[in-house]
Amino acid sequence: MPTRRSAKFSLAWYIVVISSLFAAVILYCDFDKPDYYFLLPLLPLTFATINIAAVKVYENIYKNIGLILVIGLYYCRIVIVPVIMSIGNYSSLQKYNVFQNMPSAIFLMIYELIIAYMVLYLTAGRSGCIEDENAAADISSSISTGAFKTIIVCILLFDISVFIFIPESRRLYIDIFKAMRQTDYEIFYIDDVISRGSLKRACVTLYSMTMEFVRIFVPAYFMISIRKKSGEKLIGIILSIPFILAQFLLVSNTQANSILCALVLMLLIAKLYPSWSAKIYRVSLMFGILFIVCYFAFKHRMPSNLYGGMTMGERASQLTNAYFSGPDNIAAVFNVTTQDKWTPLFYTLISSIPFNGTLFGIEGSNFSSLYNYYNGSLFQIAPCIGESYFYFGAVLSPIVPGIFVNLAIRYGRKIQMKISLWKYVTYIYFILLLAISPVMYNGTIFLKTFMETILPMMILSSLSKG
Repeated sequence: MPTRRSAKFSLAWYIVVISSLFAAVILYCDFDKPDYYFLLPLLPLTFATINIAAVKVYENIYKNIGLILVIGLYYCRIVIVPVIMSIGNYSSLQKYNVFQNMPSAIFLMIYELIIAYMVLYLTAGRSGCIEDENAAADISSSISTGAFKTIIVCILLFDISVFIFIPESRRLYIDIFKAMRQTDYEIFYIDDVISRGSLKRACVTLYSMTMEFVRIFVPAYFMISIRKKSGEKLIGIILSIPFILAQFLLVSNTQANSILCALVLMLLIAKLYPSWSAKIYRVSLMFGILFIVCYFAFKHRMPSNLYGGMTMGERASQLTNAYFSGPDNIAAVFNVTTQDKWTPLFYTLISSIPFNGTLFGIEGSNFSSLYNYYNGSLFQIAPCIGESYFYFGAVLSPIVPGIFVNLAIRYGRKIQMKISLWKYVTYIYFILLLAISPVMYNGTIFLKTFMETILPMMILSSLSKG
């Protein structure tokens, strides 16, 4: 008789495979699609085929959050995005030379998917020393040492001082209500008001860096304290929820960061209250989907919206192509024709170092800048596979996404081991960054976020006991 866990595994696999095949049929039967999209049905068809072959991976899907995220995000890009494109008249922000580049883009996406799943299969299939994810959190293992507390308090006091005495720092974060009314052209950049090399600029840069992990560690401290005092009771969860909602009062230019931070804290609650974890996951998923739909629906209906006159489906097609690096955004990669690859690579590595402007004073363009320049676009994140293709060529292009997938699965296994809650929070954030980088971010964003946020979090969490 199948167990409940095996039944869940079977359901997840059936949903992915059947919906992928159904999406392939929808795209194939869309006889009104432009001729250059004739290969588009291959994307969901390939995804279904690969998941049929990699069925063994689903045996561990509920044991490893990295595995869930990688499969889920590739599912969104390969299956969901093409269907939304079909509904939205194949609208996107990147249309230059799409008719010429689309076949190459689709084959590049399939190649990346095959390599990513090979890495996923080999990494997830290895056995490791893991604990039950529903085991009670060892609160006693998360004692903060004097050094840990002292450093966090000092950083917090510094951030408060910068916020009070340097008015420009207050513009780095806005609340979600202002963000919903903000257009891309109203985004604030610190370079516009404070020149590089000044003491004020160094303070504001350090403020922006430290705030990204202070906004996680400080709420986590209070949430752990609430759990210690309340026990595993509903009142503890209720008292912890405001710390999650507070993340949406600190929305930066990278609006997704607030969602990531809220997700990290939500997963911490699930860890602290294991008997409530299933309900927490279901409710969080429901409200998360509702929030995203409402957010972009509101943005679409704004009178000042730059995309007025479009249907909701067309705007959804644009957004999903942009956020999940859909086929059109991948096709735009082939428009970048510069032969100089070393200069952008060197600048990308240098610019990931904190205070690079003060230390090196080097200016240049990374691949995202070139991607926008050659496509006549603004504010578009260059796809990870496209960046890797640019630097390493077609054959080695999946190497960067493959590394991200491998590390996401490995750290997904690490958080199942007995570690302190501070390391758990840090690793969860790292896993989220690793999992979304192949689909929604790129190597440049990963490097910058790792150096400015993840690495300091790892150093601080290593000072805690447990």
